[in-house]
Amino acid sequence: MNKVRFLEKAVEEERLARAALMVELEEERAASASAADEAMAMILRLQADKASLEMEGKQYERMIEEKFAYDEEEMNILKEILFKREREKHFLEKELETYRQSDDDRDDAGDREPIVYDVHVIEDDKNSKMKHDGTAVLKERENDDQMKQMEDVLKDHDSSPSPSS
Repeated sequence: MNKVRFLEKAVEEERLARAALMVELEEERAASASAADEAMAMILRLQADKASLEMEGKQYERMIEEKFAYDEEEMNILKEILFKREREKHFLEKELETYRQSDDDRDDAGDREPIVYDVHVIEDDKNSKMKHDGTAVLKERENDDQMKQMEDVLKDHDSSPSPSS
């Protein structure tokens, strides 16, 4: 009977040792699962951060492209305004010259009535035209030549590389 008790005791110790090992194994499995869950959570968080940063980068890129396009459009509008003002200045200078000439002619002619040239600038969508009331064809050609020169200067200015590039 001693042997039976001894074997029962040995079996019981083996059972307790086996139960302790099973508990330890379950604890290791739980720790391993927890670590895997944490790693997956970190991977998912990093992927979400990466996606967010990529989206933000694309938004900034689009915003910069839109700003560049807007600035370019504004620059073209300002160039057009500058060109129109230069052209208007040119016409006003010509008109002033005409008035000065007529004033000089009046001083030279004495009692003769002065000739006044009326120059109007009429804008249309594509080109600006000049209407003359009583001006000579030669003056019109001179003005056209000067306008072409101004346009050539503007084209040369537009095609030259800018210092900021």
